Amino acid sequence: MENSCLKKYKPSSKKWILASSYPEFRRNSALIPANAGLFHYAGNNPIRYIDPDGRLKKEGVYHYRKLKTSETSWVTKLIKNSNTNHTIVLLYTNKGNPIFGIKEDRNFQPDLAGKIFADGQYCLCPLWLTDERCKEISSLTKVDLTTRDKILSTLLNDECKPVSKETLKVGDFIFEFITDKDKEHIQFVGQVTKVKTGLFGKTIFFKHNEQEIKFNEKSFHKIHFYTIDKKE
Repeated sequence: MENSCLKKYKPSSKKWILASSYPEFRRNSALIPANAGLFHYAGNNPIRYIDPDGRLKKEGVYHYRKLKTSETSWVTKLIKNSNTNHTIVLLYTNKGNPIFGIKEDRNFQPDLAGKIFADGQYCLCPLWLTDERCKEISSLTKVDLTTRDKILSTLLNDECKPVSKETLKVGDFIFEFITDKDKEHIQFVGQVTKVKTGLFGKTIFFKHNEQEIKFNEKSFHKIHFYTIDKKE
């Protein structure tokens, strides 16, 4: 008998034995009995949740691609009057173009773009990354990405492809394009977590700042939908 997470595998019969049948698991672990079943996973909602060890379902993160990382890194203090340093690396897209990967030395939390494209190891477009800070990083790294819009445009052009609302699926992205003083700015709205089709069309839910929100197109200026381009 071999142990694997909270289930047991019996090589002779090539079968998994339910962990919930063992009293010691029920007494000494945080095992959710329903999740111990052979055909039950993550609260029976594997699109939204993950459950690596059978103990507790949690919000899943869509790791589509881990961008290649440069060997060179830079350390700087991007936020003035702060004791936190930021480590900067260059991440390379599928087409070989660089974008910034940013990691705070303290209390690091990746943004959604970092979770998707950098395996949660870096922030790519955090809200505090202003154009002024982009210029500072560009000067440091000698890479011409002087605005947030350039970073997001590089991701969209190199890693994604546009899709229609009709073909939208879980895991796709919602971007808002805002025109201000004859310039178009890109805003990463969120990632689609749920798509329901009913009598009155599609109802879309997306994740933004760890919250699931019902999508209302009237709340935005100009919306575009994107999905990961699977081409290598």
